[in-house]
Amino acid sequence: MHNRGLSGIARHFRGDQEILPPLASELHWDFNFQQSKPVEPFRKFLPGDRIVMECNYTSINDSNPVYGGEGSMEEMCLVFLDYYPKADLSTCGAMFNLPSYLDTIGLTPAKILQYGILNVSPAMLHSYNESVRHAVKGFLKGPVTSLITSQKWTPDLAAPFEDFYTEMNYLGICIGKGNVSVVLDDEPPESGWYIDQSQNTC
Repeated sequence: MHNRGLSGIARHFRGDQEILPPLASELHWDFNFQQSKPVEPFRKFLPGDRIVMECNYTSINDSNPVYGGEGSMEEMCLVFLDYYPKADLSTCGAMFNLPSYLDTIGLTPAKILQYGILNVSPAMLHSYNESVRHAVKGFLKGPVTSLITSQKWTPDLAAPFEDFYTEMNYLGICIGKGNVSVVLDDEPPESGWYIDQSQNTC
């Protein structure tokens, strides 16, 4: 998270059962005071376990949409975890389904054509290849930015976005030797928002 971050929690699920305590939690986030913390006690992960990173922000001081990115004026939701023993993978992560995202914001194939973008095919939208996805995002950045910036946002219009990010199926992608990808099309556990029970204790 960056300057708009309020709190972040890395949660561990086995099926829909949450394993407590969280892997990591920062309930009073300060962008200017970041540190690494040990996971105590150590945690064992089994095949099929999930890590859900939950981030909370405030955009009360913003008058324009805030985009995800690495810059301090953008936002992100990441957790870095060390593990043992080493797996023969270069990277693992999760990403949303691009066609579903475009449908949520109303950027239909017909509208994409109206922007004069002819070099994005349905196959490219469904590609798991990192370089293809990067190219597609480059092609669509202008239309997506234009559509989101020009919209007069209300809670009702924002609701589908919230549903998309909390209920959508996601793509879990791990990349190994030779740039070979392992793709899992999965759905998030039915967890609800994290509640810190210690905050309810006098």
